[in-house]
Amino acid sequence: METRHIYSVSEFTTRLKSLITSNFTRISVEGEVSSVSVSGRGHVYFSLQDKSALLSCIVWQSKAPAYRQYIRQGNKIIVNGHLDLYEKGGRYSLIADSIEPSGLGELLLKLQKLRLKLQQEGLFDEARKRPLPGFPRKIGVVTALHGAAVRDIVRTITRRMPSHIVIAPARVQGDGAAAEVIRGMQRLAQIPGIDVIIIGRGGGSFEDLFQFNDEALVRAVVASPVPVISAVGHERDEALTDLAADVRAGTPTAAGQRVVPDRGEVMAGLDAWQQRLVMGLTHRLDTAEMTFDAAFKALLQSARLRIDRADRRMQAANLALMRHNPVEKLKGWDRSLRDTEQRLMRAGSSMLKTKDAVLGQLLAEFRSKDPYGPLKRGYAMLKLQDGTLVRTPGDVSVGQRITGILKNGRLCLGVEARKACERDRTGDG
Repeated sequence: METRHIYSVSEFTTRLKSLITSNFTRISVEGEVSSVSVSGRGHVYFSLQDKSALLSCIVWQSKAPAYRQYIRQGNKIIVNGHLDLYEKGGRYSLIADSIEPSGLGELLLKLQKLRLKLQQEGLFDEARKRPLPGFPRKIGVVTALHGAAVRDIVRTITRRMPSHIVIAPARVQGDGAAAEVIRGMQRLAQIPGIDVIIIGRGGGSFEDLFQFNDEALVRAVVASPVPVISAVGHERDEALTDLAADVRAGTPTAAGQRVVPDRGEVMAGLDAWQQRLVMGLTHRLDTAEMTFDAAFKALLQSARLRIDRADRRMQAANLALMRHNPVEKLKGWDRSLRDTEQRLMRAGSSMLKTKDAVLGQLLAEFRSKDPYGPLKRGYAMLKLQDGTLVRTPGDVSVGQRITGILKNGRLCLGVEARKACERDRTGDG
């Protein structure tokens, strides 16, 4: 009888995963996007389907920003990646390594590469983007002169906050349109007082909007000396100029709304601010008046108390003066002062004599111990080259150089022989 092997669920799933992951390491699947969802961590989950089947796909958070524009309901795309099996749920999924649109071919691939290149250079970083001015003096607009976009922008700005608008006409579709938009931006930037520039156009197909993915135009937007608002197509459209601009507006009308505040809202805000200011100043004046009154009353009461105390002290002093004649006290103080002065003079004189005697003794002692004192009487002092004093013949060697120190100078000497001399009659060595 044949023995059959019974798998556990975990064992079978693990083996199945090994087969799937080892045999489908690099595959490309084409289909239509459906059931798109984003997890809290930023991973994108969606299904790839055709008429007969459905395939679960995952784009991890690290790669999702680069391909999110393609992962939209109904888009037809090609997903390049590898198969993996989630053992706990028993579901296999296609893990996307890259995504490319199906049907537009090399144009979209080129766009994707350019986007990644500019993104790596930091041209799309939020940290480098500038805030819009609150109340722009002049607003530059680069767009087609007779298109719907320019009408929407001008109408919106005029309705919200009438401003000085300077229009630089430029083609916004077809070959050469990007270069015209760049020139329009450059002309506007040279006009004194231009605070912000809007570039854009109305909606259209992917091909219609493709000029706003031009690399030179993106770099011109980044290099603009004033903030740039990009308003290309509709909210669902996204061009590279949208990513590089300081502010992206979903439509030309939205650009007009972003560039200037609403006059009615500003006036209402000013009225509210004025009311708060008046109320605040009134409250502060009332408080200051009450504080001043209280302080003045307290000061006045304090002054009255001081005057009363001074008056009582003055009356007491007058009584004391009347009881004690100050003339005799002044005479006694004068005699005491004179006696003290004489005692101080005597004590000072005695102290000076004592100090003078002590100083004389110290000076005599210093002179007696001065090592250079004998030189003044005709003696000499011998020292080695290191400054050591020669005291006995044994301190020197034959051929050694020594220095003789005299009253008025020094002699450099050499030792030719070393022997003790007889003492002279004076007894000196």
